Amino acid sequence: MGIFNCFLIYISVIRHIDFLTWYDKFNLIEYSTTFRKDTPMTSTTEKTIIELDNVCFNRQDKAILKNIQWTINQGQHWALLGLNGSGKSSIINILTGYHFPSSGQVKVLDQLFGVSSIPDLQRRIGIVSAWINQESPSHLTVLDTIISGKFASLGLYQKVTDSLIQEAEDLLDTFNFAAFRNRRMATLSQGERQTVLILRALMTQPELLILDEPTSGLDLFARESLLAMLDKLAKEKPEVTQLMVTHHTEEIIPLYQKICLLKDGEIFAKGDRPLMLDPDRLHDFYGQPVLLRPFKKGRILVMPK
Repeated sequence: MGIFNCFLIYISVIRHIDFLTWYDKFNLIEYSTTFRKDTPMTSTTEKTIIELDNVCFNRQDKAILKNIQWTINQGQHWALLGLNGSGKSSIINILTGYHFPSSGQVKVLDQLFGVSSIPDLQRRIGIVSAWINQESPSHLTVLDTIISGKFASLGLYQKVTDSLIQEAEDLLDTFNFAAFRNRRMATLSQGERQTVLILRALMTQPELLILDEPTSGLDLFARESLLAMLDKLAKEKPEVTQLMVTHHTEEIIPLYQKICLLKDGEIFAKGDRPLMLDPDRLHDFYGQPVLLRPFKKGRILVMPK
């Protein structure tokens, strides 16, 4: 009886394997993580910060974004690289809830667009962009401008508590900017204003910080100072995922170990920094002859040939 039972078990296992092989052949089920030891298991504890699933965005019958498939996980800092008109701003406007996709699914900080409250989500996202810089009242002091970030308001109209003042002053101290506490925004240089706006964005204790071309309009010294601040920010607040948007490769500091290349509204390539900054890939990405030069601290400068 024991031999007979073993025979039945053997036949059952063989039939089960044949069944799985047939299903695999026709792509009806996936069983690789259970039955194939050479396939790494995906962590179930990894938190997804951004998930764009086949996202398209049209404006007046013109396709601005086409089939965007992109996931950013917690602990990753990304750079979004593309020329002017590639669709970078449209992606940012979608991620921050100011535009809604024409099709596809958007999920940010576990909140599904179309189901979740966009205003609640926006309070969990810090953003630094040119329009915020332009619209920020110049008569406010640095301290008041930073505090206004707590209310996501351009200007400060709410009652300010001692705890809010202390929170803003802690940020000023952390990033060595306390000497500017009582300066009015109108008296600051462009680089100093950008620094204040980053601190303003941190007042909500965001889980995601979006930097939309943060070095735009800065001279080379102010640019390097700001990039150093972003590097320090990652060390001081590692829980904050950074997404920097740029069209200059030399601005992509080693902090950004993941890069997404956006071209004509489509993702040209995305992945690890060394692969995305490969000379052959960048030649194909720009579609015209370019020169690549090593820049400081592992960065790359791209110039027209």
